[in-house]
Amino acid sequence: MTLTTKLEAINQMLLAIGASPINSLDISNSVDVALAKTTLDNYSRELQSLGWHFNTEHDVPLTRDANKEILLPTNVVKVDINAVNLPSGVNPVQRGSKLYDTANRRYTFDQDLKAEVVYLLDWDLLPEPARNFIAKSAARQFQALRLGDSNVSSELRDDENKARIAFLQFDEDTADYNILTNPDVASVTLRRPPLRQH
Repeated sequence: MTLTTKLEAINQMLLAIGASPINSLDISNSVDVALAKTTLDNYSRELQSLGWHFNTEHDVPLTRDANKEILLPTNVVKVDINAVNLPSGVNPVQRGSKLYDTANRRYTFDQDLKAEVVYLLDWDLLPEPARNFIAKSAARQFQALRLGDSNVSSELRDDENKARIAFLQFDEDTADYNILTNPDVASVTLRRPPLRQH
């Protein structure tokens, strides 16, 4: 089995509105292709921002720079600071590409921190179940945008629902969620909103 390429995902979306497939993503003069790319990227960002096993890392060291500020990589979409070893009177939150201490109203910290970090991954780094679900959901959204929501085919909705189920099963299988052996599971599960169903 080969992984779904971004070009293949875009072509699924174009076929959903009856448009001809393309041979390259470098086509810049097509409104449909530009809208398809934007729709695909937006749904990928939306899905990944929820945080899944494939794009979440635990106990990530967050090191201060020379100014005692903690700068975050540009692909970080969510940071949850570990409460363990967090000094009292400090409340770090993500503001843009930095951490900010809301308790002391400053961007500087007196020590390095650790956190659970959710990353926004490029298409080529996504696992296949995520690629498939994003492509199917984006195709349905794209068809609704271009043809009107009442014209979305039941076949597209069915494909999206099957891809959603496969993706959720993949996440559950690979994460080995177990509330008995990992107390963090409950908090992660409760923090993540359910995937929208249409």
